[in-house]
Amino acid sequence: MQCESLGELPWDETCGGETFVRGVELEQAEREAKAAEELAQCSFKPDINSRSKELMKDRATIMKEYKKTAHELLFLDAERRRERKEEYETYVPQDATFQPNTSSMFNTEGGSNNRSVGQPVKCQAAARLHSR
Repeated sequence: MQCESLGELPWDETCGGETFVRGVELEQAEREAKAAEELAQCSFKPDINSRSKELMKDRATIMKEYKKTAHELLFLDAERRRERKEEYETYVPQDATFQPNTSSMFNTEGGSNNRSVGQPVKCQAAARLHSR
């Protein structure tokens, strides 16, 4: 769209560009006023205790110090927790000496169905079959 009188673009100062800029500024001011009015109608005001405020101050300090966003800090925390969980799942104490010998439970001598004395029973159903 061009100005008919000068052949210039509508946002140029010579062609009413100031009016266009003022119109954009007015629209933005109206949006901000409407948002402020809606916010004033909200009755909920969270009550944040002093401990939570301190935690948030500490987190803000860390974010500034390490130049990380909140999302990056949350991601790093989740990774750290996952690694710690894996460590706990695979942890075996040094004084854990119990090591069950499970290989003899499933061996039968010579493939025979006859159970010898002292050989463990696999299950109750197998015990009933052997007792017949």
